[in-house]
Amino acid sequence: MDLSKINWLQLVKALDGSYPVPEAVYREVVTDGTEAEYADARRIQRRD
Repeated sequence: MDLSKINWLQLVKALDGSYPVPEAVYREVVTDGTEAEYADARRIQRRD
């Protein structure tokens, strides 16, 4: 594996995890998205 791939994998690993989401963003994405029947919003809601 070359050095650039190793660096890329380290970056992805560092970004993998849970991060706090501001309430206003959550409300817009999940609440409004669920009301609009977006599948992604339902998936996010289930992860809570």
